[in-house]
Amino acid sequence: MATISDELATSIQKCFNKTYTDLANQDSFFFGPSGDVTLTKPDGTTAKIKSWSYLLSTLNVMGSTATINTWEKDQTFSGSVTLSGDNSMFLMGKDSDIGIVKKSGFGSKIVMAKGKNITFATSPNAKVGFSDTVTDVVKIFDNGDITANKFYGQALELSFSTPYIDFHFNNSTADFTHRIIADSADSLTVSSNLNVNSHIWANGQIACAQAMRSYGGFHGQPGVDPSGGNGSILQGPWHTSAFIGRGADSNTPYGQAAWWLEEKVGTEFKMVHMLRGFGSQVQYWAFLNNGSIIGNNGAVAWQGTSDARYKKLIKPTDGQQSLDNIMKMGLVTFVYNDDEQERVRRGVIAQQVQEIDPQYVKEVVMSVGAGPETPAENVKTMSRLTLDNNVLLMDAISAIQVLARRVEELEKRNL
Repeated sequence: MATISDELATSIQKCFNKTYTDLANQDSFFFGPSGDVTLTKPDGTTAKIKSWSYLLSTLNVMGSTATINTWEKDQTFSGSVTLSGDNSMFLMGKDSDIGIVKKSGFGSKIVMAKGKNITFATSPNAKVGFSDTVTDVVKIFDNGDITANKFYGQALELSFSTPYIDFHFNNSTADFTHRIIADSADSLTVSSNLNVNSHIWANGQIACAQAMRSYGGFHGQPGVDPSGGNGSILQGPWHTSAFIGRGADSNTPYGQAAWWLEEKVGTEFKMVHMLRGFGSQVQYWAFLNNGSIIGNNGAVAWQGTSDARYKKLIKPTDGQQSLDNIMKMGLVTFVYNDDEQERVRRGVIAQQVQEIDPQYVKEVVMSVGAGPETPAENVKTMSRLTLDNNVLLMDAISAIQVLARRVEELEKRNL
């Protein structure tokens, strides 16, 4: 028979005692009542902990009965996470400064704490990590400002008392370098130069506070040609210079000068200049397509052409017919109807001179329309007779020669 020492026997006894204690502790923890259980420590002292059955029952109902569930490690969910009740939220951050909030009676909102902002960024990696060096692409501030590189969408609507868009050229830190602002209910103001690389179409008027410059000219043309029958007067767009109210009279709400292209259907086309206002008669000057210039007060007398290359049937004349015609003219004095100074003038009457020789007189007919399309029956026609000074001058020269020859003959007889 083997003999063991007292020391070994004591060690064996301690091992059995520890094993018994551990088994008793396990039995109490795993199979004891739900609640606190007492465990014996190796040094013989005791301590109370929650039993396994209690922990299981607590974990089973934790998601629905616990007020706050705290995870200090990463959690992975392979399915959905649903917050089915109102007044619920996901909070993020150490300070709980951002969250997805569903408040009773309101839609879901992403909420940030005062003084904070939300930034959307991109990672250089296919999988996002905390250590990634990210690039910010969109930032939303707590006052509603948004910074981003570009916006794409179907429409952009701005709602404010004076909504505006500011531009910061070359990353300027000024309030703005260019601005587009709706500063009234019916106008949009651009605070800088505006370059347009294509056409501008305006259905209303275009007002310019300073000079307007064109590199290619100013072109007035209606969208559709005016129309009318023979005798109608058709006008192109007016080019006008006018006051705001000065010079107003019964003919115009302001002093005005204008010119336009005009056609008298079936007769002629012309460029018309008009001047009206300040209580004076409306004056018209028409540049006709035959080179003539006529106005209310008559026609412009051009220098007569005397070049032999432009004449035919050239024959000498004794000038007697010219003298006879001049002697038939009735000399009169008269006052023009529109002469406020009532000045007495000397001259002849065109109607009487016309009977002597029709070449002495020309009829100036001025037709005036009342808009882009004036039917023939509404055309106002002004007519007056004017003297052809060139014809009269030539007859006067001829008559002088006749009289000069007679004087010369008389002088010879007296000698």
